Amino acid sequence: MKKQTLLIFSLFLLIININKAVCQGTSCLGAQLVITGSNYTYPAGVNAPPAPPSGSPGPNYGCLATQPNPAWYYFQISSPGNIEIHMKGSNDKDIDFCCWGPFTSPTSPCLQGLTAGIPTPSHHTTGPSTNYPTLNMVDCSYDASFEEWCYIPNAPLGAYYILLITNYSNQVQNIIFSQTNAGQPGAGSSASSMLVTTNPTCEGDTLKLYSPTILNATYTWIGPNNFQSNLQNPIIPNADTTNNGNYSLIIDSAGTSYNGFINISIKQKPNVSVFVGPYCDGGNTQIIASGAANYTWPQFGSTGTVHYMSPAIQGNYYVVGTATNGCKDSVAFNVTPQPTPISDFIYTINDNTVLFQPLSIFTSNYYWEFGDGSNSQQSNPIHTYNDIGTYQVSLQSYNFCGVDSVTKPLLISIVGIENSEIQKFKISPNPNNGNFTIEIPENIEVKKIEILSMEGKKIKEFNTFETKSKQISLNINKFTKGLYYLKIITKDTIILRKLITE
Repeated sequence: MKKQTLLIFSLFLLIININKAVCQGTSCLGAQLVITGSNYTYPAGVNAPPAPPSGSPGPNYGCLATQPNPAWYYFQISSPGNIEIHMKGSNDKDIDFCCWGPFTSPTSPCLQGLTAGIPTPSHHTTGPSTNYPTLNMVDCSYDASFEEWCYIPNAPLGAYYILLITNYSNQVQNIIFSQTNAGQPGAGSSASSMLVTTNPTCEGDTLKLYSPTILNATYTWIGPNNFQSNLQNPIIPNADTTNNGNYSLIIDSAGTSYNGFINISIKQKPNVSVFVGPYCDGGNTQIIASGAANYTWPQFGSTGTVHYMSPAIQGNYYVVGTATNGCKDSVAFNVTPQPTPISDFIYTINDNTVLFQPLSIFTSNYYWEFGDGSNSQQSNPIHTYNDIGTYQVSLQSYNFCGVDSVTKPLLISIVGIENSEIQKFKISPNPNNGNFTIEIPENIEVKKIEILSMEGKKIKEFNTFETKSKQISLNINKFTKGLYYLKIITKDTIILRKLITE
């Protein structure tokens, strides 16, 4: 064993065989893109820092005991199959290599995806090895020779591979490498950057696919979500995550086919919302945005999660939120002062018991005075008067910006007795265990029956029952034991009765 090496090499294949000068990446994350099927030459490093130490997280260099003067490359597979890459030192000085894959990214494996199993012996020959692949390592050699062969079996479409080449000799020379089996039966390949998409592409954007212009050529695109197109540069409006995946392209020109592909990943947009604090005319407010990482308030010329308006100016505005992935979302909002409340109410009298119902707007807070010294803050209070007379009932409705009140007279003409028809409505038994019967007077049609809490809030409604027998049986035995009001709504009147369950 001689040393240990790490390379990120993500290739796109070209079918032309020409010499190309290429820079070497000095780290996995800085790996250079190359194209298999072309000849590449780069000046080998001398006295350069070695590759980072192996470990977890970090690369496993397999057969490479040392990794001096590292050069990192990557490529991406556009046609699946076997790939063999020949490497040599121009001055016949010792070089080594190792290669990892397949990956879905040329950079994400750099910290902990460059793995290797045991054993990882030096493979210094052409063709496949019985010892590789092992975990993510597909080939490795630590031989003392000036030339090496990296064999990648069955490279899948769209996969990335990472290659590390080291100048073990530490001598001045060029290192030359190329794919040797390009165009042979069963050989894989990669393509140059034939396909380009807008970057970043976010949900709701138009996804644009581009390909090179070739005279008299036909174009065949195939992609996720049943996508097909014969356009040279198709577009997908309002793209979303269902459009994610590999898009392949075949360009046919005079019987010659060119293959290309690109992996599309639509980024998720933020979902921005806005809260506008309540304020009154001439007052101040704060506007709080949420759902993104950063915010811009174009009409205010400010940034940040919170914008303060002093004084608040009524109008229509919008905020733009940006997520950490660069995608944006905007939301419109209205700034308007909170109006002062307007009070109003109605009531239903049943003998000396009255149900009050507010009709106030711009409020949910109430204060009732019933004219007999009693009061309530309930929204729908029920109040019983002890004496006949006219009472001045007032309701105060209030909110953040003020209070409004209204007063109405209320006449109580019956106390302690019931008229003959109303008296005929009987509940039995009462108290009860939640099961009871209502006796209905002759010639009275019941439209609806409601169960009200002591605060006057409707908690159950009955509107389907048989009344021909003039008896209605109801069941509320699942309710909490206590005191309720029974509200019977007929064609001509409303009757309130106390109902006790125990």
